[in-house]
Amino acid sequence: MPSTGVAAVALSADGLALGGPAAAPKEAPEQRPTVVTRVTPLGVGVLATAVVLAAGAFVLRYAELAALAAAALAALLIAAFAVARRPRLRATLRVGPAGVPRGEPATLVVELRNPHRRPSPRVRVEIPWSHGARGAVPAAGAAGTIVVDVRRLDGASSRAVELPLDTQRRGVVGFGPVLVRRSDPFGLISSATWLAAADVLRVRPRAVPLGAPPAAPARDPDGRTADGAAGGVIFHGLREYVSGEDLRFVHWPSSARTGVLMVREHVEPSEPASTVVLDTRPAAYPPGEVGADTFEEAVDVAASVLLGCARESLGVVLLTTAGVRRSGRGRAPETYALLDDLAEVDLDPAGTLDVLGTVRRGGVGTLVVVTGGFDDGQLRAVAPVVHRFGQVVVVRVGARSLAAARARSRRTPADRPRLRRASSAPDAATLLGRFDLIGRPSEIGTSVAGRLRVVDIPDAARLAEVWPVGSRGRAAGVRSNARAGYFGGGAV
Repeated sequence: MPSTGVAAVALSADGLALGGPAAAPKEAPEQRPTVVTRVTPLGVGVLATAVVLAAGAFVLRYAELAALAAAALAALLIAAFAVARRPRLRATLRVGPAGVPRGEPATLVVELRNPHRRPSPRVRVEIPWSHGARGAVPAAGAAGTIVVDVRRLDGASSRAVELPLDTQRRGVVGFGPVLVRRSDPFGLISSATWLAAADVLRVRPRAVPLGAPPAAPARDPDGRTADGAAGGVIFHGLREYVSGEDLRFVHWPSSARTGVLMVREHVEPSEPASTVVLDTRPAAYPPGEVGADTFEEAVDVAASVLLGCARESLGVVLLTTAGVRRSGRGRAPETYALLDDLAEVDLDPAGTLDVLGTVRRGGVGTLVVVTGGFDDGQLRAVAPVVHRFGQVVVVRVGARSLAAARARSRRTPADRPRLRRASSAPDAATLLGRFDLIGRPSEIGTSVAGRLRVVDIPDAARLAEVWPVGSRGRAAGVRSNARAGYFGGGAV
């Protein structure tokens, strides 16, 4: 363990392990510590033995029994004196980083400070942890406890203990409050001090690199895509003039100052945005542990799509069948908030696909529905809203049958049959029952193959192989957050 003065580190329950860097400290509020002193079961036994010995010495007139009773009582008095001086410590918990993708390293730093001149005795520090809602800290029913034995701490000094954390499970993990426990050498009496120190770790979904989803951009009446200076109505900035552009948008004062023709650049309010709908219904996924693993893969797919939009500064809306709704414009704080929502999402039997009826886009943008392969009702729910988007992508993750789900649950990978390969170009007419370009039933043979795409994948790692990439992006001159340094080209 990379810390000085740590005698032992033990993890109880499912314990947290793995490493990572630390973050900026979050000082816990200074509150009056809660101290609880109690006699241990061993101390109760010693006290009962002393009473019995004293009674026997009185009745039988045995001096030896009286001596033993006196020795037991003396041990209890020494134990009480040893724990009478409680350690006056202050504790701070820091989780760094505060949010990480699933499987990435993270560290819990426990800092103990002795603000007094007298040294603090040897203590045992216990930190309960549990999975819970955002910002929650463990209560009495904690999932586990981190135990650290800390040696004597000198006066006016501090000591930090770094503990690697396990981030294999997505969710929000709360740590604290800190329990400082001290007992006498005989283990007869113990003193516990609760310190108000807590922090939260958000384990976000693990994303795969994706491009922005395909979207139908707004069209200029002259046939040009509305991404130039004349394409929007909201002023965004200035840039150099490109041959062939409308001279009405030249900004003459700036051109006079720089000596180069500069044009006003505007933003189109109806810029293509993506709507990501995550299916949280248990019926869409296999039962048991395989279904839980498949749902984790579906959450990773949703996170991958969100980050693909954020890297290209495209607007995105996140919806779940459980009622979660949040939007973002590709800025880092908004993207982190979307990922934090996905960190907390879970299977919800009350979820319904009726949320698809609330999406509105007006023929522009992309709808991405992430669901499991165990329920065929998604396509019937998607059909009425196909005409509202320029492109609809239905991503079905995991096994499509109970037999395939059971095969995936086998321990030996060599014994598992291969799942059906992902298909990126299904027959949309068969899926939707022949819809024309505006989504109404049609008697002719045309279909919405240009608007609907169904993708079947076994897990999130295979999504990049079949993901449709639109024409927008850096090649089209769109500003990118990765270029601006928000994500640095890496995972969020």
